[in-house]
Amino acid sequence: MVVSMTKTHDIPALVLQAGGNLARDIETMPMAECEAWALSVVRDIFGASVPAPRSVERTQWSVDPLSRGSYSYVAVGSNTEDIAALADPVNDVLYFAGEAAYRHHWAGAHGAYASGVREAARILDDPAVLIPRAFTENRRWRDSMMRATRLFNAMSQSVGIEEIESRVGLLVNGDVFSNVPPNELRVLATMFEPVSFKENETLCELGAAAECIYVIASGRVEVRLGDDSVVATHGRGGLVGEYGLFQLGRRTATVVAVEATEAFALDYQRFQRFLLAFPESMFALLHATVGRLIAQSNTRAMRLVQTQ
Repeated sequence: MVVSMTKTHDIPALVLQAGGNLARDIETMPMAECEAWALSVVRDIFGASVPAPRSVERTQWSVDPLSRGSYSYVAVGSNTEDIAALADPVNDVLYFAGEAAYRHHWAGAHGAYASGVREAARILDDPAVLIPRAFTENRRWRDSMMRATRLFNAMSQSVGIEEIESRVGLLVNGDVFSNVPPNELRVLATMFEPVSFKENETLCELGAAAECIYVIASGRVEVRLGDDSVVATHGRGGLVGEYGLFQLGRRTATVVAVEATEAFALDYQRFQRFLLAFPESMFALLHATVGRLIAQSNTRAMRLVQTQ
């Protein structure tokens, strides 16, 4: 595996990672042979014109007498609580550091370092020694942004800019997507497919397989329960069909167009991909969905009281 440190550390270097017998051979072969191997790998990927590197460095953990290439792993039947147990001091006299004693970053050099700082803080009884944790940006956040960028680039090629902006105008006025930033809505807008329904035509049927959501562009739809009672009405910007995401792929109500209706459909698979790329949108959807469930529950309770 080849990792570009330009992406991670903004320095012009490549990291070549090898395992098994190859890793042991690389750590014991003459340095000139190691450099030749590294250059052959890079040229195999990027072409024969790649220049020789300015320098080559290698790890030699397998021949290090203090480690012999070992590192911890969580075995079958174990968990991170076992790692925490390894880190417990003995009578405030013997302290343990090392990646095997750090449950957050075990099996890595950064875990070994952080565990040493942790034990220093414990011995000194000074929390100020600990490394401050940063939440502004991390690898998961960067991966999320990369997924979103790739997704948008792929989808935007199939929908014109004017159409995208028109769909964004529709979504931003809805009760689910109104809090989603416009740039994120542009990504989502490219995924929808336009659909039309005649008056009295069914969009969703109670108990049927659920595969997509609908955003109403024009017209009006009613949400009906099994007793045919109407629990909600949606017009432009309204979202229906989202409950199927949480109900094992089954419709929880029947949705009928009470007049000619234009809508945009989005299948669950692509909708879920969007939600994974943009967690803020997921929370907006959950907030709206829970709100609707509470409203429906209150409506049913009032009808029950009236019936009694």
